[in-house]
Amino acid sequence: MFWKISWRNFKRKPLRNFLTLLGITVGVVSLLAVTSSVATTNRLINEQVQETLGTTDFTIQSTEGNFPEQVLKEVEEVSGVEKALGLTHLSAEVDIPGKNEADLPVRLTGLSKMDSSLVPLKVIQGSPNSSGLFLSNATARLWSVKPGDSVSLKIDGKKHTVPVAAVVRDTMFLKYPVSGNEAAARNRHAAALPIDLLEKLSGKKGVLQEVRIQTMESGKDQSMKEIESRMHHKGYPVYIEAAIADPRQKNRLDELYLFLLVLGGTALLISCMILFQTFYTNIAEREREFAIMKSFGSTPDQIRGIVLREALILSSVGTLLGILPGIWMAVTLQKGIFRSFHVDFDYEIQLGTALPVTVALGIILPVIASLLPVSRASRISVIQLQKMEKDALSRPSKWRILFGGALLGISLFDHDWSYLPAILGAFILIPFAFRGVQRLMWKFLRNRVESEVALRNAIRQGRRHSNMAAVLMLGIALSLLMTSFFNYQDNYLERDMASTFGGHLQFRAENPFTKQEIDAIREEKGVKDTTRLGEASVIWGSGGEQRRMNVLGVDPEWQHSHPLYTLQRGEEKATDLSAKGTILLGDYAFQQWGGEIGEMIRLKTPGGEEKFRVTGVVRTGFDSSYVGFVGKERMKEEFGVAKEVRGLLALHDQQDQEKMKETLLHNMGNRLVEVRTLDEEIKWQRRYFPGLSFLFAGLLAVALGTVGIGIVNLLLMSVTERLSEYKTMRAIGAGRSQVFGMVIGEGAVIGVTGILVGSLLGFWLIGLNAISDLVDMEFIIPWTEWVMICLSGALVTFVATSIPAARAAFVSMPPVSSD
Repeated sequence: MFWKISWRNFKRKPLRNFLTLLGITVGVVSLLAVTSSVATTNRLINEQVQETLGTTDFTIQSTEGNFPEQVLKEVEEVSGVEKALGLTHLSAEVDIPGKNEADLPVRLTGLSKMDSSLVPLKVIQGSPNSSGLFLSNATARLWSVKPGDSVSLKIDGKKHTVPVAAVVRDTMFLKYPVSGNEAAARNRHAAALPIDLLEKLSGKKGVLQEVRIQTMESGKDQSMKEIESRMHHKGYPVYIEAAIADPRQKNRLDELYLFLLVLGGTALLISCMILFQTFYTNIAEREREFAIMKSFGSTPDQIRGIVLREALILSSVGTLLGILPGIWMAVTLQKGIFRSFHVDFDYEIQLGTALPVTVALGIILPVIASLLPVSRASRISVIQLQKMEKDALSRPSKWRILFGGALLGISLFDHDWSYLPAILGAFILIPFAFRGVQRLMWKFLRNRVESEVALRNAIRQGRRHSNMAAVLMLGIALSLLMTSFFNYQDNYLERDMASTFGGHLQFRAENPFTKQEIDAIREEKGVKDTTRLGEASVIWGSGGEQRRMNVLGVDPEWQHSHPLYTLQRGEEKATDLSAKGTILLGDYAFQQWGGEIGEMIRLKTPGGEEKFRVTGVVRTGFDSSYVGFVGKERMKEEFGVAKEVRGLLALHDQQDQEKMKETLLHNMGNRLVEVRTLDEEIKWQRRYFPGLSFLFAGLLAVALGTVGIGIVNLLLMSVTERLSEYKTMRAIGAGRSQVFGMVIGEGAVIGVTGILVGSLLGFWLIGLNAISDLVDMEFIIPWTEWVMICLSGALVTFVATSIPAARAAFVSMPPVSSD
């Protein structure tokens, strides 16, 4: 019976419930799209990174660059080892017939077995048993070759013709360039081939750079200890470590995920506010009904149940209606994300977690939002019904002002959740801003009849209108915050990258650089200076999960003249890289670690497990800031490695970076894995901004559109309540334009309050970013974008208000009596 009552009440107000359903549906669509996109992107990246290791349990790496192939034979003799694979890398150049580019750099990887699960190469064309080059599908398309074709390779100045044996599915192991000349120039091409063929081409035999090992599940630790014992006994320059693929080393996407989730959650929050307003009005209109039901014996629990069932019907139907559009929007958003980063992956939208979470939140949160009106309905009595209750704003309470101000003050303390108290404080204070805007508009517009009526009605419905102004405020503030972030990144990208790039060029080789090679680079025309970086891969734990990052050994003098990082915060002597047992962490690594400055971090280094005191947090562009820094002279003693495969180069003023890159590739193309210029990296980073800005603008437009739905619903309810008033006004001579203006005036108070307070809140949030050590931003107000955001908010408010205003203006007048 109670379900029938709830369903009957649901159908009584079709337009009102339609708009409420529409708001919930849009919120669910937005949330489902962002949650599934985040899940899809995260899973795809993790799978791509993990795929590079295949079924590998442990790897053997060199402390000096390479080691004899006898190591592989020793490993294969250890009991408990199921599979072992030897790898070696070599830099070469490829000449592709029919292409304008000549001598493109390519990284050749020799494998002792081409069909091993330790390096899963899924052949899609050709034969895995053929001898020749194995190319990724993307590389094969870019080179315009297929199995059976031949390509020309230059190794150590000698040309060789090598057949293409197979084309394999795209994989990060064979890191491939994306489409386009600029991308192809930035990324080194890659190919795999049998190790005996690579040795034949290069003339270098009997050396490896890595061994991958898969052991039996039951005896992993024992096998690892036996391998370590053999390596130590034979004196090989190697170390063994667990195979861990950590996507954070190359992809810092946590902030992107957070922004997407915030925008998706905002749309659903606005939907909950719409439902709250709907039920608040419904309860007010049905007070007499509830009082009569109580007089006939209905209990408060039964009345609560009736209204909660109505909320459940609305939220359930709205959520179900949002699933299919949400999946479509998720696919569209996913394409937009990949297009923004200029990558092309095969993927499947991940709904396993996103769909149930969205459905649960889409149903539960609106029901929670209805609890306050539900509680009010259960307390209504016949006696209370005799009293006229008003919805006007009460006079300002000093306690409310103090509480809101205290929350704003709390937000000044630097914390990950500083935004939350700031937004809550603004929500608490906005009713007073609403009253202030109404009084200000009264002062200047009270001489117009329609303005006076509109402003009086705005105060009469003050609670509802100020709540909707708060929702508009949130949309304006988030829009301003996002545009400020992108504006800062766009305007200061060049400055920030130049201050943490370590010079003008970065280069990397497969094997350690010799002093003679560095001296030869230093003698090149236009070179101011050059240096080598030490590098050690370390394993550490966070939240029960094993992670991997690089620690770079830096020359303190080079850091002083050509900084690789800038210190954000730290101990007094944090800049002393030579202090034994200390380390500086990039801000992303520090965030993932979760400790505090001055605490100890435990790292499994190539030389064994060590503890280091974290003396500071730095901002850097190296390895997505998922990195540590120490003095270069400490690498051998404290980290157990002496290889220096990274180099930095500084140029004299006005020297062409691209020309120097070409010179390095010409002179050392067979040695270098990668050469990156500062100008090139800045251009590459700028490519992301247009696509990401467009994506966020679209999500913000959805949020503002949801605000518009809420304003339409709110003012339609207000107009419906006062239809008799408008009929009377029309009967005594008020024109349609005047009645239209009365409703538009109410919307204007909502719009002006929301835009004004939203702008102030946006400025406050930008200021929080500027004073925070956790966010790298300055206080920048994008004035042009701010004007556009305000105009967008005003347009949404006007369009949304025009619908109920038109209904009020065209209300039919009461019939004239013939008496």
